[in-house]
Amino acid sequence: MPDSQTNSVAVGGNSKEAVRPVVLVDRRSLRDYAASLTHFLVALADTPHPAAFVYPPDVGTASVPCPAVEFIGYPMIRAPLFWRQNRMVLLERLEKFKPTVLHCFGSGKIHLTRYLSGQLDIPYVVTFNRTGRRLFKPLIRPSHCMALIASSKAIARYLAKAYPRYGLRIRHINLGTFVADRCACFARRNGIASVIVAQHLDRAAEFEPLLRAVRHLILDGYEFVFAIIGSGRAEGKIHEMIRSLGLAQIVSLVPDMQPLRSVFAGADVFIQPTCRAEFNSRLLEAMSVGMSVAASEDCLDDMLIEDQTAVFFGSRDELSIYDCLGMLLADRRLAKQIAAGGRKYLQRHHTVSRMTSALIQTYLSAQKKYKHAAPS
Repeated sequence: MPDSQTNSVAVGGNSKEAVRPVVLVDRRSLRDYAASLTHFLVALADTPHPAAFVYPPDVGTASVPCPAVEFIGYPMIRAPLFWRQNRMVLLERLEKFKPTVLHCFGSGKIHLTRYLSGQLDIPYVVTFNRTGRRLFKPLIRPSHCMALIASSKAIARYLAKAYPRYGLRIRHINLGTFVADRCACFARRNGIASVIVAQHLDRAAEFEPLLRAVRHLILDGYEFVFAIIGSGRAEGKIHEMIRSLGLAQIVSLVPDMQPLRSVFAGADVFIQPTCRAEFNSRLLEAMSVGMSVAASEDCLDDMLIEDQTAVFFGSRDELSIYDCLGMLLADRRLAKQIAAGGRKYLQRHHTVSRMTSALIQTYLSAQKKYKHAAPS
């Protein structure tokens, strides 16, 4: 499987061929990956390659500040009966921009991307940030889709199984971030430890072993504060669980907020309670500021390496969670060592320059392949 994690193309691009990408993003991807999208667009603004960004207007662009990029809200009119008019307006805007390639970031806008690609007669690439069911995989247009980009190795393996005929088009490109100079983990001497979970709150059951472990840690004399940051249909049940366990003074349930990086910079330990299907952008941000990580042993994130960048526990094993979290709280030197290992890993594999170079290379390759492809 080809892997475009190389530095063979400078960020500015060595090719004289024009690259004018349009990045299309859905609501959830914009919310979850705003930081990486911002890093990419800002880096792209320092190259000769102008870019446009198609986004859901009700979300806004405050989470992706980049004045050099042309922002295009879609749909302009939020009513089902106006879908045709919305597409025509978007096409007119894109025709004025004169794009050379479309980049569907997240599969939520893949149908729109396929349509625009056909109308504009240009290639497109798709970034997949989560695994899924092969029976319900998004449909791609082989004559126009020149690359399937995976944000992790696990997602790349899923794409190889879901799209076996397009193995040569699969690219693994890590999302990039900036690693902070200062390590957040226990940076304050003698301060009370702070522990954070940040994710979508879809299932209350996955929090029960964790909260019971937290309760026993408190009863055994550990001092720390605990925050759960997120929103979802399980919020009410998690609130009830916190109250029933007598943790209302210790555990806070906080709505989603941006930017999370500034919150993480003042915290010590990040917990990933269970395996997630999507690439964990919150984990990426937590590691980038130097939080120590404790994660479920079934997590598939490439960034998690046992005893180097994270410590592991059984997601349903209350005692395992107790031992793991208690170890980090009691041994601050170990916690700092884990945090330092995570920062070093990101500096090697998740730089913004490496991500930008790989994406520009992918755009150039897509344009070249499309020009030489036989008509569908």
